Amino acid sequence: MDENQKINCTVESCTHNDNEKQECELQAITVEPGAEEGTGEPEDESMCGDYEPVEEAGEEETETPSEEEPVEGIQEEQEGE
Repeated sequence: MDENQKINCTVESCTHNDNEKQECELQAITVEPGAEEGTGEPEDESMCGDYEPVEEAGEEETETPSEEEPVEGIQEEQEGE
């Protein structure tokens, strides 16, 4: 892509969007038809194929035990002391 070109984007839920500038941070995107392909309507025919949702605040990929929930084995050791 020419360095003077940019991809404007207002999709705040996409991880590639710089919401302050309202620009996509990718160098290029792939435009794909949506689920209702063939209707001729822009909202059905022009979906960004590189869309990735932003992870919600506090959302983690792996689940870790909280401080309130006792881990098996540790509580038993503490009770036996």
